Amino acid sequence: MLIAMAGLPGTGKTTVANALAPKLGAVVLNKDSVRAALFPPGTVEYSVEQDDLCFDVMLKVAAFLLKRNPSRPVILDGRTFTQRQQVSSVIQAAQATKAPLAFIECTCAEKVALRRLAQAGSQQAHPAANRDGMLYRRLKATADPISLPHLTVATEAPLAFIVQQCLAYLADRQCEGPEAPDPPRIPGLVALAQHYQRELREIADQEHSDTNPDDPLIVRISHKLQTEADAIADLCHSEGTVPESLPIRSRRVFKWLRFLSDPTNLALHLSALAHIYKGARR
Repeated sequence: MLIAMAGLPGTGKTTVANALAPKLGAVVLNKDSVRAALFPPGTVEYSVEQDDLCFDVMLKVAAFLLKRNPSRPVILDGRTFTQRQQVSSVIQAAQATKAPLAFIECTCAEKVALRRLAQAGSQQAHPAANRDGMLYRRLKATADPISLPHLTVATEAPLAFIVQQCLAYLADRQCEGPEAPDPPRIPGLVALAQHYQRELREIADQEHSDTNPDDPLIVRISHKLQTEADAIADLCHSEGTVPESLPIRSRRVFKWLRFLSDPTNLALHLSALAHIYKGARR
């Protein structure tokens, strides 16, 4: 089983993970410990790129351990899972290893989390030096809700009670087996792509169309495409799967929408179309 501990900084993920592990005979993989092992002093940075690299290593180690001993759970700790792509990467890893997947989200009142962060900072009790109130508020402001089934625990409660909650939930998840859910069918997805293709052709066919990424029209269309792609991703996550598991035509539509939701990519696409139409008119 693959267990992902989710929640904002200071909500108690590591405390719960470490208390839960001996009850399950589980291995805990902590992102900040992995970072400290990979990067010598002076090279540690708390960037998205370094975070993602460390987490990719964790997923590879988890896959290795689960392959060697499928009956020994692996707990992923140290990532908030407040972004859709963070959740998607774990879903894909679980499907690749055919392991049951469980998310446990730790929550607490903001003042409790901030007090814990301040205390850990003053005692230098955590390997991550960037854990503070500013990080908490920034991640909270941009957090996506976890839309797939998961357990939420309030970590102001006694730790023993929280562990029992987790054990009961994980027992149910284990009984469900490792089978990946069937990909959701999204009626009209191909027709949606065709609609946008027509719209883009009409724009490109205008002789004086602007293909600057900052052009308001391009920004507006790219935002629409981003909204469509996010809706597809949300639907997949609510079904416990990822867009990469969609049927091939739907998957291609999702990737096309996601690619063109970047204004730069959309501008280049329109520029190429305009060049084609200009040549055709000669």
